[in-house]
Amino acid sequence: MAATQFWLTANGEKDKLRFPIVPETYPVQDNANLKSIKIIGLGEVSIPQPPPARTVSWKCFFPARHVPGAVRGMRSPQAYIKQIDSWKDKGTKVHLIVTNGSLDLYGYVDSFVWEKKDGGHVHYNLRFRESPNVTVRRIGAAKASTGKTPARAGNLPSASAYTVKKGDCLWTIAQRFLGSGARWKEIYQLNTGQIKKASLIYPGQVLRLPAR
Repeated sequence: MAATQFWLTANGEKDKLRFPIVPETYPVQDNANLKSIKIIGLGEVSIPQPPPARTVSWKCFFPARHVPGAVRGMRSPQAYIKQIDSWKDKGTKVHLIVTNGSLDLYGYVDSFVWEKKDGGHVHYNLRFRESPNVTVRRIGAAKASTGKTPARAGNLPSASAYTVKKGDCLWTIAQRFLGSGARWKEIYQLNTGQIKKASLIYPGQVLRLPAR
């Protein structure tokens, strides 16, 4: 297997920085994200939320001269510092790549602290914070209003009797004058003298209507 490579790139991979020494460890913080809420009758429950942004932290050094394990053609420690500081200060989105399938994340340099030590080597601590791409899904526009609103007691037509017209049934009459089609039985019970079967009414019949 090829040696692991550690990269930060930016601007569509145009700007590239390969770390000269691969850190021994680079822990990824990826905790479950739960939100606690209280529900009447159940008490406090935990509701899973979308996963939080991951952070990757590591510490290593930029060698002042070639050392075992360092990549060939490495830059000076100051060149690495200048590039990383620039990305951090400008808030440039960078691409963290650890080859061999370890990591492939987009985000920002969250913190970068360095210190020059004996021999000219620069030791550093770097924290990368993931910022995944967000896809916004457009929801279709709401359907235009037809102008029709459910019947309410305040705007029902007032009548104590109604002359049946073609196409009427007890349900539609109850819906129109009483505000609910389910009240059709009330009309039927007031008019049993002329309605033999609730499903059979005829144009021209005059039906008594109950009070709203």
